[in-house]
Amino acid sequence: MAFMGLDGRFMQVNQAVCRMFGYSEEELSGLTFQRLTHHANLHEGLDLFRDMVQGQKDHG
Repeated sequence: MAFMGLDGRFMQVNQAVCRMFGYSEEELSGLTFQRLTHHANLHEGLDLFRDMVQGQKDHG
């Protein structure tokens, strides 16, 4: 699980997220999901993130 700020930056992550991305919690805290998302999937990720921020979805 990950908590992100409105700018997409990781604020808090669990160990599963760290393993999934191959970064430590400290390394992820300075990154955005946009930076870690493959360019072919970024548009979909941004749409999903926008929907969550606007309250249209509660999870991805």
